[in-house]
Amino acid sequence: MSVSQTQPGFLVTTSRGLDELLKQELSELCPDAELAIARGGVRVKGNLQAAYKVCLWSRLANRVIWILNEGNAGTAEEVYDSARDVDWSLHFAVNNTFSVQFNGSSKAFNNTQFGALKIKDAIVDHFYEEDGSRPNVDRDVPDIVISGRLHRDKVLIGIELSGGSLHQRAYRQDAGLAPLKEHVAAAMLMRSGWATNMEKPLLDPMCGSGTLVIEAALMAMHKAPGLGRPRWGFSKWLGHREGDWQALIEDAKSAQIQPDVTLFASDIDRKLIAIAKQNANEAGVFELIEFNVIDATKFTPPAAITEPGYLVSNPPYGERLGELTELIPLFAQWGEQLKQHWQGWQVSLLSSNRELLRLLKLRGNKEYSLMNGKLECKLVNYQLD
Repeated sequence: MSVSQTQPGFLVTTSRGLDELLKQELSELCPDAELAIARGGVRVKGNLQAAYKVCLWSRLANRVIWILNEGNAGTAEEVYDSARDVDWSLHFAVNNTFSVQFNGSSKAFNNTQFGALKIKDAIVDHFYEEDGSRPNVDRDVPDIVISGRLHRDKVLIGIELSGGSLHQRAYRQDAGLAPLKEHVAAAMLMRSGWATNMEKPLLDPMCGSGTLVIEAALMAMHKAPGLGRPRWGFSKWLGHREGDWQALIEDAKSAQIQPDVTLFASDIDRKLIAIAKQNANEAGVFELIEFNVIDATKFTPPAAITEPGYLVSNPPYGERLGELTELIPLFAQWGEQLKQHWQGWQVSLLSSNRELLRLLKLRGNKEYSLMNGKLECKLVNYQLD
């Protein structure tokens, strides 16, 4: 099957607070495409090759949805009709399994399961009318994932090309209690300024399972974050162009370099450092990162570092009251340590508790709001004079 290049394009979703940064990234990945901020992400008027490139290269995206139709959604029947307008036989076979992911709510749809059910019914009815057979639903590992996204009285229906959230890079074998999502780590590196100044040292003194420094190493290597992904949502899609995809894979492999970067990661928890090393090894960047077990409140710049660089970290938030009480003196002590030993460094810290960051008594010069999972966070940049 040939997918029309005049179709509506695709939607790239991300976490709240990252849409502008995602748009900047997409403008570099798809310079010929038209971009517009949309609810939950960025709408891209581009071809299938551009969508493939985003799947493979975006460090900020969650999902890539190839748009099949947009229609009215004021009632349940209108959503059904919008889904029925799609010729589903052009996209997958009756012997393929599928599932429907529905996002959004309205007066007509007060739960996502009802919206998913109406789209599912339309798809099944299409195949039954075609040849008297129905495709099976598989909620665990479907061949095809259909996305329905409701906004006010309109619904967007498409094929999810990404096959699950792109923030899952496949290298994280284990994590701590409050892991930093990979695409949020990439956003932190971009917002801190290090991503455009990679010759400067980068250090994470509360590295946890190592996500931030691993993402930094992948950036420095020019390694496409999707290269290690074992499964894609387009693999069984009839519109998939395997030749175009494999050409992008080969280009991505040849783009990798052996970078000259200075990356340090430390944590007070020896078990977390062991996990971070394991994850770095899985990502193929272990040799680029120096790991140490150190208390951040006593940590000073390593002797191997001869110039100020970037200290970027996701310190503990203290989500539970007992933890918060323990963190108050720790942050006060850490603030003194930073002021005494880290002059000239750029510091970027992510926290869901802005009051904890105020205990550092540092003057922030830039602040960003973003989500890390379900937590509303602030990323604050400091210049230590």
